[in-house]
Amino acid sequence: MTDLTAPLTGNHRATVRPDGTKVIDTHVHVWALDDKPGHQPAAGAKIAWPKGPAPVEWLIGDMDGYGIAHSVLVQSSAFGWDNTYVIECLEAHPGRFAGIGLVDPESPTNAADLRHWMARGLAGVRFHPLFYDRDERGAWWVDAPENDALWEVARETGAILQFHMWPRHGEALARMIARHPGVRVIIDHIGKPDVTEASPHASFDPILRLADFPGVHAKIGDYQIASKQGYPWPDTHAFVTKLVGAFGADRMMWGTGFPGSGRLVPLADALAYVEKDLPLTAAQRHAILWETPAHLFGFTG
Repeated sequence: MTDLTAPLTGNHRATVRPDGTKVIDTHVHVWALDDKPGHQPAAGAKIAWPKGPAPVEWLIGDMDGYGIAHSVLVQSSAFGWDNTYVIECLEAHPGRFAGIGLVDPESPTNAADLRHWMARGLAGVRFHPLFYDRDERGAWWVDAPENDALWEVARETGAILQFHMWPRHGEALARMIARHPGVRVIIDHIGKPDVTEASPHASFDPILRLADFPGVHAKIGDYQIASKQGYPWPDTHAFVTKLVGAFGADRMMWGTGFPGSGRLVPLADALAYVEKDLPLTAAQRHAILWETPAHLFGFTG
């Protein structure tokens, strides 16, 4: 396990892999955990507060050590709706990162909030329907008319809407996408499959049907959490294959979840999962690791 009390060391500013390929990590979390405004965990957060910091400088050490050109900073749910630290990181390292923030899906001001954060430099925002299953009303807001204004702002500003959800939320999301077909969407973490379900994995179908909408993309991530087995997490491979078959590699990307609870999965393994272990062609790997996210997030080199 990587020691998160200090940055990693490695090849200084190595932004290509040893074989010359370029890689974008589309799912990393950073936070400062200091006394500055916007750097503290949020009261009422739906996940546990972190026990220590994970500043962007440590992430950069990770990236440079393994030749990762760019990363997408995703606001941690522990820090709520104040995306200040992510914005500060974007401003401090122009061109290296893109940012995905959070807005409250139940707030009547979320459309204005999205417009505000997009003007500050975010690429989009993330939602967590699965966290709301514990609430009395559940994730009622996924296809609620109350959020049509938010989706319209997403269309106007080009915001990417990212969803961390169970497959059962797919039908509600499909209804919302059908009302707002111009909005770009990312489905996180291989669609959170039940790897214990026997083939043909019928409960996963709502995720696959989202591929019918050309603006929807799927992310390979959290494979180690979905899996009931160790590296290379073979019980997840069938679901990635299904996603590639439905979406095509040109609508897929990869992410690690840095710092991943202390980098429980070594970055070398997370890279090898896509670069060597999954049944992908060289062209598919290049699309997933570089072409698709570079186009979606506007990275140029």
